[in-house]
Amino acid sequence: MSNSKKQKYDYHLPECVIGRPRTRIVCTLGPATDQVEIMCDLIRAGMSVARLNLSHGDSESHRNYVKDVRAAAEITGAPIGILADLPGPKYRSGDVDEGTIQLERGARLTLTASIVKTTVDRTTVWPAGIHDDVSVDSRILIDEGAIELVVERVDGVDVLCRVTSPGALKSRKAVTTPGVTSTLDYLTNETRSGLEFVKENDVEFVGLSYVRNSIDLEQVKDCLKDSTYPHQLIAKIEVAEGVKNLKSILDQVDGVMVARGDLGVELPIEDVPGIQGE
Repeated sequence: MSNSKKQKYDYHLPECVIGRPRTRIVCTLGPATDQVEIMCDLIRAGMSVARLNLSHGDSESHRNYVKDVRAAAEITGAPIGILADLPGPKYRSGDVDEGTIQLERGARLTLTASIVKTTVDRTTVWPAGIHDDVSVDSRILIDEGAIELVVERVDGVDVLCRVTSPGALKSRKAVTTPGVTSTLDYLTNETRSGLEFVKENDVEFVGLSYVRNSIDLEQVKDCLKDSTYPHQLIAKIEVAEGVKNLKSILDQVDGVMVARGDLGVELPIEDVPGIQGE
């Protein structure tokens, strides 16, 4: 590229983004990146969007991330977007005080909507509702398939399971029912709280986890209608129903993300590349 062309291309661009690739890099922030200096390093290394996973951490930590990202953007002179990833209608296991609990093959584990201490044979699954989504012989996966269970009995809000694929149970790991659409309302308490955070902090991008259909999107838009900030909605395609309703979802959002890891749990993993290509 000639100097004259390069100068024209670089016109008005901040120094730290001159010559950077046009591919955008999204970085998830966490305890290892909670300093302005580290965020400046991420920006210089190519970060374009800072992602906040609202399923983990607390509001105070996330507010500090927002403040620090904006400070780092000002220091470096780079335009950095913030993506707040909502929890969505997703089940999670309870907290494990010991850090991890090893589940052995053939062991019995009860998943319950009741608030209980997690032990080797019992854990809370929240939000409440998984007992409405499964029946005898249903498969349940924990931590994206690291642990597999088979339902033996459903007793009220208790789902009694047998461990068919052993593994280490950790705090707040995803609990999924492959091939079965969750009956949870999209606006769980955690998702409503996330949307309030989005409005209070003028977050640019809103990641909509586990979107199933246009009804989910209408609920989100209704919650954001009183916000004066132009939030952009990014639908995450990670469940079978979201794939099925992709066209109607596309009509209502500003962009989509294909969450291949979660989609590979919901669907046969060999089908995921073809679905993503479509």
